[in-house]
Amino acid sequence: MVQTNSPKSAGDKLRIRQRLDRLTRRVDAAGAVDLARGRMLFEATCTAGHSTSNSGSGFDPSLSGSKNRTTEAILTAVLDPSQAGENVFRTFHVETTEGESYDGLFGDETRDFRTVRFAGVARQVVPITSIKKAGYVAGSSQMPDGLVEAPDDSQITDLVRYGQSPK
Repeated sequence: MVQTNSPKSAGDKLRIRQRLDRLTRRVDAAGAVDLARGRMLFEATCTAGHSTSNSGSGFDPSLSGSKNRTTEAILTAVLDPSQAGENVFRTFHVETTEGESYDGLFGDETRDFRTVRFAGVARQVVPITSIKKAGYVAGSSQMPDGLVEAPDDSQITDLVRYGQSPK
């Protein structure tokens, strides 16, 4: 069964958009930030799935290029992951002719196989000849919703600025 983040109501979407706009302005205007606290939040929240050049599990896409992303792009990926535009963050679903199904991240594709990646180093290699259907699940991200509901605005500012800082 395909796991997706819950559909959002119009009110939820508006609240997320307002928070995104407010935090984007706050992060972009921030003077001094606490990069050490940002790093601690990053390690506690993000490295369970993502990697950087020197830490993390590497299951989800590497965040080592975040220093080149806009504040709004990072905040969108964090606050509303299913709206992040990159397919690399979306759930990839494969159904086989044998009735098996796999949901994870797109791993690789050759002429003969498709690979679905799961948390840790697990992966499933599926022969092309046994694929009934495969593709990205619209509006679905492997990153859970509400991951950063608890941190206050200053913590999120530190987290985003840490992600944008050279390592």
